[in-house]
Amino acid sequence: MQAFVTDISGRLLISKDVLIENKIYTSDSYRTQKSKKRLTEVTNNGAPYVFADSLTPQTRDKVKRVFSNIKGEYAALLRTIDNSGEDCIPVAIQFTAESLHINESFIRSAIETHINSHYPAYTWAYLDAGLHSDSVKGYAKQCALVQWISDFVRNIKENEPNAKRSEVLLRSFRMNLLTALNNIEFEIKIPRSDTRFNKWLDDIMKQMDKGQKPEDIIQIKRQNNSNAGKISDDQFLIAKYFYTNGTNMSVATVYKKWLTYGKEHGWWLENGTYNPPTEARLYQLLAPLKNPLSLEKTDAVTHRLSKIPTATRLLPEKKNHVWVIDGTAHNENVDYGNVRQHIYAIKVADVATLRLVGATTLIGVKEPFDAVRDAILMGIRETGYKPAIIQCDRGPAWKELEGWCEANDIKLYPSITGNARAKTIESLFNMFDNDITRYLKGYSGQNRTAAGINSRSSEKRETKGK
Repeated sequence: MQAFVTDISGRLLISKDVLIENKIYTSDSYRTQKSKKRLTEVTNNGAPYVFADSLTPQTRDKVKRVFSNIKGEYAALLRTIDNSGEDCIPVAIQFTAESLHINESFIRSAIETHINSHYPAYTWAYLDAGLHSDSVKGYAKQCALVQWISDFVRNIKENEPNAKRSEVLLRSFRMNLLTALNNIEFEIKIPRSDTRFNKWLDDIMKQMDKGQKPEDIIQIKRQNNSNAGKISDDQFLIAKYFYTNGTNMSVATVYKKWLTYGKEHGWWLENGTYNPPTEARLYQLLAPLKNPLSLEKTDAVTHRLSKIPTATRLLPEKKNHVWVIDGTAHNENVDYGNVRQHIYAIKVADVATLRLVGATTLIGVKEPFDAVRDAILMGIRETGYKPAIIQCDRGPAWKELEGWCEANDIKLYPSITGNARAKTIESLFNMFDNDITRYLKGYSGQNRTAAGINSRSSEKRETKGK
């Protein structure tokens, strides 16, 4: 016997026996509540059930607390189905319809899997629009999402003969879908509030039912903005000159002067009608620009922050976003021919956590590209992440590393020539020497590879380090 079922109208029913077994009621209290009409009992397949919405608010809260373990059992069932490779989404939707418990993780996983595997099929529709690559990907992902939603809704309607039951499942699907989409990052925003999301979803379904394709439904935002294409590059350069040079004019003043100039040169004439762009559009284009005279009239701090390039020593907070790489010699050494060769380690560290994520070792002070690349790949394998930025010095392999990073969509920031010790990893090397290496028997100072006459490591200690 099921604890929860729904009747033909879609109302949730709870088994009387289950209520008593879980001590929601005793037999006497159940009869008392029934006689006082504080619950409505019906018969379903010969067994007594109670309408959930007929219970008092206090009793409904108690039911939710007591039956939380049932939700856990359903969650375990969903995980089992998911791990077996079968489609668990229909089960998740049905459970939400019957228990009001949202299975967001399973819905989100199915959506992300479908989007990531199907969105490339829609990128063609946006490639010629002059958009950023992220925007093209974002619109294509929305197309894949629209197709997935349409297929799922159509499947519910076709496989559920009972109209009321179908409506309950569709409401359950909306609940799960909105909750899942709130935890998925899209390059292009979609409505997230209940009201706007429901309208967005209804509009999509109406258009899909009429036979439209996803790429016809998902239009580029502000594509039909009448102001968007009115300002040519030459016209913008004139406005930019008015704004950034000479007197300190506001955007409103620049706009008036710009319109006068445009009338004199026959700009923005459409079928003999003068139709210039709005001041708001010009403001959007000029807002990022700075007027030198305007800045000079501000306080000294604002002028300095706006005009003088500054650097910060604050480390990034996001793990595995910025890595730094460099090589350092260790005390361990061997005699190779007539030359002493040290163990040389190329190390990769995460700047946010100051954690060593990858390393390769060589004999001799050298930094071949293969060793540099292998250290980075080790870090990617160990952390499971590819960094967005790598900092390095201008060693012998940095040009090859620059090409490799560009091919793998990683930004490389080499230090300025002569300023290699400004890298974050240098402080890690120093801490390693102070906290660990100095206590080893072969420690010969931090100038162990120096070649100057007055900057040589101890021969005695170097011998101990072999």
